[in-house]
Amino acid sequence: MVQQCIAPEDVLSRIEDACIALEIQEVESTIIRVVNIVYDDELYSGRSLEATLSGVIFASCRSEDVAVTPKDIAELFDVEVKCVLLSARYILRHTDILEDLPISWTTFLEELCETLSIPDALAEQAREIGSVAASNGALSGRRPRGYAAAALYAAAKYCETNKGITQRVLSEHTGVSESTIRVTYQEQLELYEEQ
Repeated sequence: MVQQCIAPEDVLSRIEDACIALEIQEVESTIIRVVNIVYDDELYSGRSLEATLSGVIFASCRSEDVAVTPKDIAELFDVEVKCVLLSARYILRHTDILEDLPISWTTFLEELCETLSIPDALAEQAREIGSVAASNGALSGRRPRGYAAAALYAAAKYCETNKGITQRVLSEHTGVSESTIRVTYQEQLELYEEQ
């Protein structure tokens, strides 16, 4: 049974359609709960319906550990991937849906590799670099999304392959600044190469 929603009826319809299209019906009740919070707290102010719903869906899927890429959501709502990520980040900061759920940088790395169609070997190198650097304290004080983006960039540099992996591309897909990626990847590579 679907929860009652304070959001307008067209929003409920869009949520239902999106859940079917993305094959994530198991998260529909969480999405409706988050939409209720967003509408109750007026967190949608200044955002389009598409931007708001795309962020709600991504944040809800993240909270339920359901694999859906921001690219898939962006295509469905005809918005940019960055819009999905920024909207989800805003919602996550202003709600408690992830309060008790630790998020690993490797979760973000897997998602990023899938979104960018990164070869398995390069993704594995990114995991290795990130893990070695994390075991040497590089993760302390870092946000998981930025750490994952930097690990992927570090792997591309280490393997001397471009594959379209630039700081700008990673920044656009993660919502993390290029300077954060640059500083973090340099630290990761340095720690990895010292091992």
